[in-house]
Amino acid sequence: AQTVGLNKSKEFAEGLGMTFENGVHESTAIGSNDSSPLAVAGAYATFGNGGNYNKPHFVKEVTFPDGKKKSFKPKEQRAMQDYTAYMVTDVLRDVVKPGSGGTGPTAYVSGVDVAGKTGTQNFDAKDLKKYGIPADANRDSWFAGYTPQYTMAVWTGYVKNGPENYISDRYTKIAQQMFQVMMSKFATDKSRFERPSSVQEINGELYVKGAKKDAIKQIKVDAPSGLNVTFDGASTVTLNWSGPAEV
Repeated sequence: AQTVGLNKSKEFAEGLGMTFENGVHESTAIGSNDSSPLAVAGAYATFGNGGNYNKPHFVKEVTFPDGKKKSFKPKEQRAMQDYTAYMVTDVLRDVVKPGSGGTGPTAYVSGVDVAGKTGTQNFDAKDLKKYGIPADANRDSWFAGYTPQYTMAVWTGYVKNGPENYISDRYTKIAQQMFQVMMSKFATDKSRFERPSSVQEINGELYVKGAKKDAIKQIKVDAPSGLNVTFDGASTVTLNWSGPAEV
């Protein structure tokens, strides 16, 4: 939001069906805006649909007794370029992929091409003190994810504040677990997100086709020497490194 500006950020999000009743601020970029799971699912579906937004709807068409039909399917709208949608999807794959260091591996579905994003909202210091809530508690926990065929947004949390209305750290993954269980049942198609012709891979990175190859240099990084890492039962990682004397 700081890089492209609030107005452009707002315009992009509105193209995904998001609304901002309380205005747009820098904190909006990290989740201060109220949104429904339906709206979030509609927004994330756009990335899996090549950048085309379809307003979430329950009825596509009604057939009357006389045989006449009336369509209720909203008109598809282009929200972003296909290369933007695919590159975002490629990044969000790592959120879910086990071993990638992402925050959402609990939502991973074996054999299915999944991309997604986790999200939590914390309490401010005033509410923590007022209700005696633990410092690591969350107001709510989200997971929004999608496959080439399906999109799902899961919200867990509390609408009103209270002494017991919080999600402790051990329960923040419930949203991911719900996504994983449900998506495992109906996401049986093993197809993958198709890379559009507007995207090319150079030196293991994705670029918009037409980028100057001479401006994209391959950098080889030698494996570090003198590096020692230990991991104990208390989940403490200790790292020691002896670098060259001239460094």
